[in-house]
Amino acid sequence: MKLAAMKPAVRLLVLLLSAACVYAAAPIEWSKNVRLTQRDFRSSVPPSAIDTAHSWVGLDVSWECREREARSHALATFDPDQSWWRSGTPSIWGGIDEGLSRSQLENRRTAAERDEDLLRHEQLHFDLTELAARKIRKQFEDLSRACATPAGDGRIGAAVADIERAWTDEQSRYDKDTDHGANRVAQRQWELRVRRQLEP
Repeated sequence: MKLAAMKPAVRLLVLLLSAACVYAAAPIEWSKNVRLTQRDFRSSVPPSAIDTAHSWVGLDVSWECREREARSHALATFDPDQSWWRSGTPSIWGGIDEGLSRSQLENRRTAAERDEDLLRHEQLHFDLTELAARKIRKQFEDLSRACATPAGDGRIGAAVADIERAWTDEQSRYDKDTDHGANRVAQRQWELRVRRQLEP
């Protein structure tokens, strides 16, 4: 089909769809050698957003029993097209005009330092997702045996659902404990614990 033969509205739609396919970013799979960067946050900031950044992390999980043979995968992914980053946010630490004490003023952070702290916070959301994916992959070690029994597939499904619920709860607990990364002491404690769990 020739673009010149199309109506202008249809031509514009085809061009827009083509552009979307060109610029759509594939989900990023978790890797110990790859860390998130600000460039990975490609979505526009929603007008009603109050957070400084939003990471869309997810578990890409599938399994099946076909003729008593097990096939499965569980991956931690980050979707750049659903994740956003607000540039140029003001300091969360305030200033002299806000009546802060000298010790509070000493805790002020530069924009680059705040961005680095925030990026580490968002990376840990991704790392927590990888830990959940590993738990699911561990469950899949029993999948071959499960496929040999009629109820085995359901048992695996229930175990995966439990891991996903625990993962969701842990993500919320992490944000609450660290005040979305603003509590630097709690953030560091989470980082150390998760780093130990990620080691082989």
